[in-house]
Amino acid sequence: MATLNVLELSNQAHMNSIEFIRVLLDSIEAHAVHAGVMIDPRSPLYAWEQARDVIRARIADGTYPDRLPAEVDLAHELGVARGTLRHALTALVDDGVLVSIRGRGYFVAQR
Repeated sequence: MATLNVLELSNQAHMNSIEFIRVLLDSIEAHAVHAGVMIDPRSPLYAWEQARDVIRARIADGTYPDRLPAEVDLAHELGVARGTLRHALTALVDDGVLVSIRGRGYFVAQR
């Protein structure tokens, strides 16, 4: 897997601050895509909102027909912290999309 090296980026050329930030964001985005991360750091949406939307889309397309993966696996898959994921999951429970069963996980609500 490629590593993100900020010093290498800054030394490539004599960049001004704005150019450096653009290159850095592009590198972060490329690294995220390579790692399978679904969250866009440039989005106006909070990370939990993006995670919520990805999960909702995966439920709709049948990726998660009955049950979601374990929290730790799903957080890794989406590239978010577990607290961020829990915020997204709570929103989906509140919206009636998911049902949470303590000690068992998150399940897609009956439609």
